[in-house]
Amino acid sequence: MRVSKVIGIAVATVWAGMLGAPIPSASADPCSDVEVIFARPGLGTLIYDSIESRNYPVVRGGVLVVAILFVTCNLLADLSYRFLDPRIRAEQGL
Repeated sequence: MRVSKVIGIAVATVWAGMLGAPIPSASADPCSDVEVIFARPGLGTLIYDSIESRNYPVVRGGVLVVAILFVTCNLLADLSYRFLDPRIRAEQGL
């Protein structure tokens, strides 16, 4: 029980990082694997194809969506720390 409280913050951080990175990259990104294995184009493929065809408005929109997703996931992870770690609640006086 004690370990789950301590490891909760690390799990939330890794989870937010994985959800906030949907663009395929050379690192082990699960989203790019799904796009390749099931031949279903996603946001990463859309941005990549738009860069190749020099469709800048689509690239800007795709990067904006990825940035908003990344910031939102990290914000949710930071907010979840309060519920996962009782020491943070004690510091805030709750």
